[in-house]
Amino acid sequence: MLAHASPVHLHAVAHLCGLKAQRPETARVLELGCGRGRTLQAFALAYPQAQLVGVDIWPDDLAAGENEASALGITNLRFLSLLCLDIDESFGLFDYIIVRDEYSWAPEAMREALLRVCAQNLAPGGVVYFGFHVYPGGHVLDVVRDAIQLVNREDHFWKILQQEIVPFELHLDG
Repeated sequence: MLAHASPVHLHAVAHLCGLKAQRPETARVLELGCGRGRTLQAFALAYPQAQLVGVDIWPDDLAAGENEASALGITNLRFLSLLCLDIDESFGLFDYIIVRDEYSWAPEAMREALLRVCAQNLAPGGVVYFGFHVYPGGHVLDVVRDAIQLVNREDHFWKILQQEIVPFELHLDG
């Protein structure tokens, strides 16, 4: 959860827009794609009356997050290994639903499921945060991805690349 995706920040923005969102101190918060849930853990420690649920598909990350939360004495945070496709109305209502960047890279069926979860599981007066990578800001991530892909190329790729590049010399006569 990035600072601008924090329920505290979202509450302030909602207030500035004239909305009466639930106060973060007692809010029910759902984060889809929470990973290890470290930012949820920080929020849970700061607001022990809030109820938090972190959902992700990576059980190893969730187990690590559960261990960390347990070591910190956090009791108001649950981790669930689920696809958002499996979340229905019985999952309950949340005052804040946070979807960081999953919508950016998800296939169409997953995007539809994310929107459905937000529509059916958002409490009245609730706030949804969608993070989405767009250009030009998202381009920075493409540069990093491209650099990683180049570094991880096989040696034969570099040999081919070196053969195709025509070396040149620059002579400056002075």
